[in-house]
Parts: sequence; structure tokens; C-alpha cells
Amino acid sequence: SPLPTGTVGTAYSQTFVATGGTTPYTWSLYSGSLPSGLGLSSGGVLSGTPSAAGTASFTVKVTGNNGLSSTASFSLTINAASTSSLPCVGKGVWITMMPNAEANLGVSTVQDLINVEKNAGIQWIAVKYADGNNSSGWITENSFNSTLVTLCHNAGIKLFAWVFAYGGEEEVNGQPNINASDIPTEINVVNQALSLGIDGLIIDAEHAYEQPDTQSPAQRATQYLQGIRSAYPNAFLAYAPFPIISYHQTYPYLQFGQYCNAVMPQAYLGDLGYTPAGMVSELDSQWSYWQGVWQSQYASSIKPIYPICQAYNDSYYTENGSDLINCVNDLKSDSTP
Repeated sequence: SPLPTGTVGTAYSQTFVATGGTTPYTWSLYSGSLPSGLGLSSGGVLSGTPSAAGTASFTVKVTGNNGLSSTASFSLTINAASTSSLPCVGKGVWITMMPNAEANLGVSTVQDLINVEKNAGIQWIAVKYADGNNSSGWITENSFNSTLVTLCHNAGIKLFAWVFAYGGEEEVNGQPNINASDIPTEINVVNQALSLGIDGLIIDAEHAYEQPDTQSPAQRATQYLQGIRSAYPNAFLAYAPFPIISYHQTYPYLQFGQYCNAVMPQAYLGDLGYTPAGMVSELDSQWSYWQGVWQSQYASSIKPIYPICQAYNDSYYTENGSDLINCVNDLKSDSTP
């Protein structure tokens, strides 16, 4: 029989009752599994704090003091945590590892994660699809397949793949080696993602596209982007570069801008040592200046800007939630974007 439902992250307690036989009764789990985070005491109290959503079916056994026993079967549904406190002040989320994202939201399935994001007002999700030439591990880790596309679209959420682009870079004896012959493989990986019917691609292109080689960063970026556009001329493409252009003048901003529909500067304020307001001010200054420089000869490279705020921890910064919220709110209220 069904027990009262519980909620991830909220303490749960239910006491079993028996009649007949000889007291005191001793209770135990006879078969099945209890919801994650819950335990059954010998006194018949099922309690704890659920850590994952889902429905568990199990059988408990009660034994009287006279040695006689009986069993009964139950089901218990644990609902996902309320989304009211989620700091989803932006329009989209960026997921590197789906299992970690599920755990952080207190859910256990991709569908549950999508439900939480939808209820929080999220309009799009970007999920990692590949790291350079390597896609198979990420596809498996993140369940990135046609089913994920369908689940997102059924919920009215756009799904983007994001990839880390190396521009042919490999590690040789611990040193970076630019090998442009790898770019066709990276193109094939990206086109495989686009063939699933996703809503677009976000290209995380960073240090590899600053490395010198027989081909310049601009040439390698052009080769990569032309290979994608030749197969998917109308696909939505965005690139996620360094946010401070003045520090990265060998980076091919113009080439990525020419072939992409949008730019998503990685506004990682913690790593860069900015306050939320300072990060927004720096973005205003950098992108206004450089787009002004590009306007006369490279106007086709100027695209809408959608900054990505830092929402991860590392050795330089511990994300505290309020910085993320303040950064997004400062962007929303920016009077001179």
C-alpha cells in the first residue's frame, strides 16, 4: 500500500503499526530497497532525509516477542525538491556532467531535472557533448541522444550541445602541439551533435586558439567553422571566448564572430577577481570598444552578446550563490550594454 509522499531534502518520518501477537514488536526490511536517505528502525520508524526523487517498493517484516512474524508491502514516492529557492535568475543553464547536476538538484533522472528547470523558468539547457575529438564518453555520461532532445522539446525547453574546441591541439610529452589535421575530426563530432535535431551549438574555444602554428589561429578557426557551416548552413552557432578582448588579441574573435550567430563571453568574475558589478562594467568597456573598432571593416563579426556567469568552484574562487544572482541582475539592469 502507498505511504505518504516525501520530498527530497525534507525530513521524513512514518511509524508502522501492528496488531495482535505479543509486544514488543521488532521491525526489519524484508525485501526491496528503501528510498535513498531513509532507514527503518527496529521500533518501526521509517525516517531520514530523502536524497533522490523516485518511487521505492519494499516489504517490511514485523516479529512479535513470541517469535511469530508477518510481512506487508509498501510503496513510497519521493518528489523532487521545490524549485522556489533555486537561484535561476537567468534564462539558461550550462551542464558539464548530467549526473552531478541531477545530484545537486536532488533528483535521480533526466526527466526530473528537466521538470525542475522548467518549473524554475529556464528556457534553454546547454549540455556538454564533446571534448575536442572525444565525444563517446560525454555522450554516455550525459545521456546525450535523441531521447534527451525529445524530453527537452516536450517540456518547451531548447537544447544546445556545447563542445570544447581544441583547434587541432594535442598534448605531446606534456607540451601543447597544434595539429590542424585533427580539425576535421572535431568538425565531424560537432556535425554528429547537430544531426540529432538540437537547437544549436555552443563552442567553448579558449587557449588552443591562441597557440602559434604553421596555420594561424584565424586560419584554424575558419577551417573549423566552414566545415560546420558547409553541413549546417542555418544552424544556430555561438562561441564562448575570453571576456576581456584586450588580453587576448591573438584570439580569432573576428573569425568566430563571422560564422557564429551569438557570442557568450565567459564572465568568470571569481577567477578574474571582479565583483559582479565590476565584471559587468568590464564587459561594457571591452565589448563596446572593440565592436567600435570592428564596425568599419568587420561589421559581420559583431553579434549579440549573452554573457555566461561563473557558477562553479575552483582553487581561486568559491561560488556563493549571491554573486551569481547579483551578476545576472546587474546584466539585466545594465543601462549601457
